[in-house]
Amino acid sequence: MGSGVSLQKADGSPSLSLTIHIKRTKDPLGIMSNLTLLQQDCAVLRNIWPDKFPTAESCCSGYAGCSDTRVTSIGMFYDAGKTVDNSFPNIASLTGLTSIDLRNNGYTSIADNVFANMTELVRLEVEGNKFGGIPIPSSISNLPNLQRLNLFGAGVGGEIPRSLEKLTKLREFFIHGNTFNGTIPSWISNLKDLRILCVMVILIIAIQTRD
Repeated sequence: MGSGVSLQKADGSPSLSLTIHIKRTKDPLGIMSNLTLLQQDCAVLRNIWPDKFPTAESCCSGYAGCSDTRVTSIGMFYDAGKTVDNSFPNIASLTGLTSIDLRNNGYTSIADNVFANMTELVRLEVEGNKFGGIPIPSSISNLPNLQRLNLFGAGVGGEIPRSLEKLTKLREFFIHGNTFNGTIPSWISNLKDLRILCVMVILIIAIQTRD
C-alpha cells in the first residue's frame, strides 16, 4: 500500500514528491498470539474462581503464577478454591501449567482427561480430596515432564495403572492413604529417577496378601 506526499517551495511550486510504502506484516515473534494465550488463561481462572481473580490484573498474583505468555502455576488448598459443584475444576485448557497444587479442597469428582495436554507439568498435588474410590485419571500418564505426583489420601482406588510407567522423570510418588487393589506393582522399579515412594497403606495390603 502506497501513500503519496508532496513537498512545495515557498512560492507554491512543487519541489519533491515522495511515495511512502506501508507494508502490513504478520506477528513474526508471536507477541500478539502469546498475549492472547495469557489473556485466555486468565479468563479461564476468572470463570472458575471469580472471587479469587476478580480482575484481569489479579490473574498473575496470589493464587496463580505466570510467565510472559501463559499461566504456569495454580496454588489453592484447604477449601480456598472449592468449585460450586465440588468437582475438580476444568483447567484442561491451561496447557502451560508447570505446577498444580489443589490439595484438601474436598473435590468429589475429576474428569479423566483433565491433564491430557499439560505436557509441561512438573508438579501435581491433589492430596486430601474426596474422589470416592475412582481410578487414577488416565491422563496423568500423558505428563512426560512430571517429577512430583502427590495422591496422598485423594480418594482414588482400583489398581495402580501400568500406564504410569511412562512417567520416566518421576522423582516423588505419594499414593498412601488410598484404597488400592493388589500388591505394589513390579513395574515401579522401572522408574529409574524415582527417589521417594510412599505406599504405606498398600504395603500393609501387600503383606496381608502374601500371607
